Amino acid sequence: MENERIKEMKAEISKLNTLAATLLYTSSVFQIADKHFGLGAVFFAAATCFAASARLNRKCRSKNDSKP
Repeated sequence: MENERIKEMKAEISKLNTLAATLLYTSSVFQIADKHFGLGAVFFAAATCFAASARLNRKCRSKNDSKP
């Protein structure tokens, strides 16, 4: 029962990380277009970190689900 709740929470965190990455990528594009290159680069780097975190979370979760 508790393991199921933990799996649900990790799935939710992965979804939120993906959402945060998408929003930060979008923000970085607008910042760069508005000639704020430094802030755009920071947003882009943060978005990359969130996207990598979401991917690692999904990868680990699928690996754990395949174990008997």
